[in-house]
Amino acid sequence: ADVDNIMERFVSLGLAKLLGVLVLDRDTGVAERALDAIVKMVGSAAGSDSFFEGGLLDWLLDKIKTARDETRLRILDLFVSLGSVSETTFDKCEERGLYELVLQEYFTDDLLIKLIAVELMDKLGSFPHGARYMARAQIPLKLARELRDPLADENAKMSLVRLLANIIVQAPDQAKSIFSEANSAMAEQIQEFLSVPTSRHNWTTQRLCGINAWGDICISASGREQISRAMPHTVDDLIHAVRHGVDSEICKAAMAAWTKVLEGDPLSDALMAKVSDDLLPKVLDAALVMPFADIRPHAYRLLAALSQFKFTARAVCSSEDARNLLVDWHSEQDKFGKYAKHEWVSSLVSHHEAWLPTLVDEGFLSVLETYAKSGPFYIPPGAAASVAE
Repeated sequence: ADVDNIMERFVSLGLAKLLGVLVLDRDTGVAERALDAIVKMVGSAAGSDSFFEGGLLDWLLDKIKTARDETRLRILDLFVSLGSVSETTFDKCEERGLYELVLQEYFTDDLLIKLIAVELMDKLGSFPHGARYMARAQIPLKLARELRDPLADENAKMSLVRLLANIIVQAPDQAKSIFSEANSAMAEQIQEFLSVPTSRHNWTTQRLCGINAWGDICISASGREQISRAMPHTVDDLIHAVRHGVDSEICKAAMAAWTKVLEGDPLSDALMAKVSDDLLPKVLDAALVMPFADIRPHAYRLLAALSQFKFTARAVCSSEDARNLLVDWHSEQDKFGKYAKHEWVSSLVSHHEAWLPTLVDEGFLSVLETYAKSGPFYIPPGAAASVAE
């Protein structure tokens, strides 16, 4: 209520229209702050009424007709951002045809504008009602066809793959049509990114794009089904990437991708077997052996996701090295590592508290339970004293 009262006062003073003027400012910093303020304003009832009914939207739509490319794209970005505020706001934007303007900006013959506008498309597909809108308009199919466009360079293809993967995250029912379109151009492009030669100057960027897309698509069972049918050997490639010997960014991306998959829809029996027999040993090895402190937090988070399964608890508790790592209070020096490791311990305890007594002795279990309850910065009094000495 206080926010609405403040916003009513803000609107009554005519400040809402002033924000519209600032959106057109040539100073990018000023314009972006004005955009942020409008998005926050529309989140209130008074601000929403002022924008949609009070003339500000009509004023912006009039200005967009003659605005410079940079300003026009900035206003379109505002329209997309407004749609993410709420589904009600999105519906109002759709009724006014704001997203048709975004689509027109992308589907143009001007390649430079197209490359910039793909970011707007990516943003539009990043929230559920935006993705559903694009699905209703059959935009994913058009985007999949564009992967076959001979004029599309690698940057454009990476943007398209990211966008299509994002749409599948938000609207998994689109996976089948996306992978069927243009002779499965989506699968072919992801495979090309995953297998790009390391001799190519930007191989890491393309490989990361492929890994991230695979992880996003495989969150849902329907996406997983389509990508495994089109690319049956990709699971083995992504397991191997967890212990990539050339680039640590590849390792981290693969671990993050697998974490998303394990936190998504239930796995098939065949994939579960791969996870148990092939993925888990590599992840444990990464946590125990890899010397890079920035990789271990990713390994811990993946182990936390894996710890929902009994086979993980059994493997961890039967390994002396893994048990020692669990209670090595000084293995991580930064907060990211400490939080991630605590996430692993907490997951192990919460999923298997009733079963763990059959795997470890009572004293060790008590230490794990205390650690899980006490938080990521817990150190037993004795351990702290030994360090002080």
